[in-house]
Amino acid sequence: MPKSELPAESLTLERLFQEATRLQAGQERNAFVEQACAGNPALRQRLEELLQAHDSSTGFLSAGAISAAPISVEELPIPTSIGRYDILEKLGEGGFGVVYRAQQREPVQRVVALKFIKPGMDSRSFPFHPAAACGRRSSSR
Repeated sequence: MPKSELPAESLTLERLFQEATRLQAGQERNAFVEQACAGNPALRQRLEELLQAHDSSTGFLSAGAISAAPISVEELPIPTSIGRYDILEKLGEGGFGVVYRAQQREPVQRVVALKFIKPGMDSRSFPFHPAAACGRRSSSR
């Protein structure tokens, strides 16, 4: 459901939460919540619950939560084909892997993108995923 179709109270709660998290926990934030939710105890309770959860979370990207060691696939040779795909060119490399433009030979011939997932970024042992659904296609347009 797009934001414009959300109930007004949900939009209000989201806006109030964003405003409240910009304030330091304590008197200033408490005064803001009290004034913003005056006359609406249910809204105030929900906002206070969200703020409490926000304040007690450590964040999954906190220091030490993930390894910052870069994994480079630059040294790996570019394959010429994988299964029913002929590799045409490297499109780019990001934090999770490398994307190649490839020609699918069967069951249909089309240009697709293949993403090679870097070690440790996917729990599957299969090292690549065809990304035909969001890949680039040749077109005469």
